[in-house]
Amino acid sequence: MTFLRRVVPLLLLGLTVFGAGPTAEEPRRPRYSRLLEPPMRHEIFRKPRSVTADLHTGEVFVCDTMRHRIVIFDKRGVLLYQINGGSSFRAPLDIAVHPEGYLFVVGRHQGQPAVIKLDFDGQFLGVLDFAALAELENPIQPMSVAISPSGDRLYVVDVANHLLIIADGEGIVETTVDLIAGMEPELSREQIYAHVDAYADTVLVARPTLGTVHLFAPDGEPRGHVGLYGTGRCQSAFPMAAALDDQGHVLILDQRRMLFTLWDPSNNKCLDEFYGMGMHPGGLYAPEDLTLDAGGRVYIAQTREGRIQVYEGGWPAALPAEANEPAETPAE
Repeated sequence: MTFLRRVVPLLLLGLTVFGAGPTAEEPRRPRYSRLLEPPMRHEIFRKPRSVTADLHTGEVFVCDTMRHRIVIFDKRGVLLYQINGGSSFRAPLDIAVHPEGYLFVVGRHQGQPAVIKLDFDGQFLGVLDFAALAELENPIQPMSVAISPSGDRLYVVDVANHLLIIADGEGIVETTVDLIAGMEPELSREQIYAHVDAYADTVLVARPTLGTVHLFAPDGEPRGHVGLYGTGRCQSAFPMAAALDDQGHVLILDQRRMLFTLWDPSNNKCLDEFYGMGMHPGGLYAPEDLTLDAGGRVYIAQTREGRIQVYEGGWPAALPAEANEPAETPAE
């Protein structure tokens, strides 16, 4: 993965227009397209815990936890590169992609949970120590990581201390958000956390045990939540990940109901739900993560089945003006 491979696409993509997809008032219905998979059968995913689309380049990153590797595809689904773990990282759980060419991986380093910084060739650059939080009651245990579109803020879910950590790319902490503030102690002990994602000016933290996705401003200011706990139609039983689309809707991946739903955050109304349990193309079984790319695609990682499914019809919220230029013009 050379410097030119990162820079040339960005220069060319400066000629495109981002977020020019359909803007109809009615929400879109994503449709199943294909599998995202390595070309050789012996290289198939074992436990893909996360999938992340880089909105700046169109590349898609898969954390294959059991094989201790990060697999990278281009926007057409062609395998580009593989970063194998070893002394720098093992068991990757999640990844955030910086627009200037860095990777932040949640995994294990020297046997301990950590946020590991790599360059785009996979070279180890260090571990973020979040030194300002050294006095926390428990050692930091990162679960998920995301980055603002401009790359100025890193978001880390710390399950040991029930925190959303907001820092820069060197681990300098700006602030933290207490994810159990005001919660009864008995309920707080039961909390399970899933993925954090960042789109445009919104940070989304999935809260499976609450059945909701909590929304924050880039600086951590709360903006309410979406989702309604339950197992009925258009309810959220166990949300694992979420994304903000170009219509201002929130797409929620529900692991327990094995489908994804679309919500209007202005009134917490469920607009529709898609697919459901099944082994057929498009069907889901215990899905783990979801991401949107700039080409209008939805990617869903299914850890237990070892597959990444791709759906057409899900454009992400537009990049802020200060972020780099987009990856591609959505297809007609």
